[in-house]
Amino acid sequence: MKPITRNIIIAAAVLLAGGGAAAYFLVPDSVDVESVAKGDVKQSITEIGQIEADAPVTVYAPVSGKLSEISFKINDKIGEGDVLASYDMDDVQNRYDLARLNLTLQEDSYNAAVETNQKNKSKAYSSGNQAEEMLMSYVHTEEKRDDISIRENERDLRIQQTRQGIEGEISRLQANLQVESEKLEAGESTVENVESIKNQLSQCFETLAGLPVVETMPTQQFAQSAEYERQMELMDKRYNDLMTQKVAAEEKVVTESTLKEYEDNVKIAQIQEESAQKALDTAKKGVVSTVSGTIMERFVDDGAIPEAGTALFVVQPDTGYKATLMVSRYDIENVELGQKAQVTVGQTIYDGTVSAISPVATTSDASGKPKVKVEISFDDKDAHPTIGLEASVQIFTKEQKSVISISDKAIYTGDSGKYVYVLDNGKAVKRAVETGASGEGYTEVISGLTEGEIVITQTISDDDEGGRFTANK
Repeated sequence: MKPITRNIIIAAAVLLAGGGAAAYFLVPDSVDVESVAKGDVKQSITEIGQIEADAPVTVYAPVSGKLSEISFKINDKIGEGDVLASYDMDDVQNRYDLARLNLTLQEDSYNAAVETNQKNKSKAYSSGNQAEEMLMSYVHTEEKRDDISIRENERDLRIQQTRQGIEGEISRLQANLQVESEKLEAGESTVENVESIKNQLSQCFETLAGLPVVETMPTQQFAQSAEYERQMELMDKRYNDLMTQKVAAEEKVVTESTLKEYEDNVKIAQIQEESAQKALDTAKKGVVSTVSGTIMERFVDDGAIPEAGTALFVVQPDTGYKATLMVSRYDIENVELGQKAQVTVGQTIYDGTVSAISPVATTSDASGKPKVKVEISFDDKDAHPTIGLEASVQIFTKEQKSVISISDKAIYTGDSGKYVYVLDNGKAVKRAVETGASGEGYTEVISGLTEGEIVITQTISDDDEGGRFTANK
């Protein structure tokens, strides 16, 4: 080939290559876009939680006694009110019979003590009254005996006074007779005076001789006084006998403290009898489940003799199914009771509601940071997912209806805040935006965009700002 021809060909090739490159750089890239429009935005929180139900229930022995039959085993399904175990009724009946017998014995002992008290108190009262009456009779008889002595003493005193008076008169007359006799011898008196004095003396001696003997009591008064003495002796003996009976009866009276002990023993026996009766009635019903669910543990076999309060079974209730999750401090302020949620277990989605928010944060998960436990109850009360499984829990914390919103893929975060790239006349224009609620892949735009604008949803960089792009069809 001639050199000129070869040069022409090379030049043509160079021109062709250069024109292709220019054409390549002049054609804009295509990007994914979307039109800014109004829509509903559901803000939510999504965490991994766990399926739970009401806490396991331990079934305890309601009474002490021998179990004759265990009706269920581990993993058996049970219903509320099912009899899990039956009691040997002979053993429980015997305990009740003994309690009833003890109550009868204590009541009889108390009643006997009360009756004996009443009899002895009555006897002591009667003997005391009779003794008092006897003492009054003794005193009255003694007064009558003393009256006889007083009267006799008064009589003796009168006789003695009379004797003394007569003897004094005799002494006086004897002196007068001596004087008159001497006067008669001297011729100074008369025989008549002397005889008169002698007659007076004679009368005095006769009167003195007729007086009764002082020491001698009249027979009738003596006999009456002796009778009174005999009566007083009998009364004294009877009084002493009555007082002995009174003291003996008082000694047999049960003290108030002892009687209180009898009464307390009756009350204790009544409580024991009532407890035994209650145990008997309860044992007849057997060990009854208070919940429906599944037997998780069984601690006894046929023939066991557990004490009241001994754990017999552990039952997992089939009620209170819920999902629990731990929410961080950043999200918990957006969670409220009554908010709707979705719980996903495997391929199954359950609708639910926020039913409980713990008032205390704990560090119960692997992060080691305090979080708040939130419970989601299932709207479908028949939902019974497997307890213990992990679940994805989404809580819808806020919903904004008919607001300007765009795909999360269009939003970037920089040092100055949120921004997007708007496709304006084929150029990528960076635009700052203020966002609001966000959820399900879309975010509310409070300011920075207007309805109908086109935003780029495909990832581009700051180097692409101002570049030309075409929207993918």
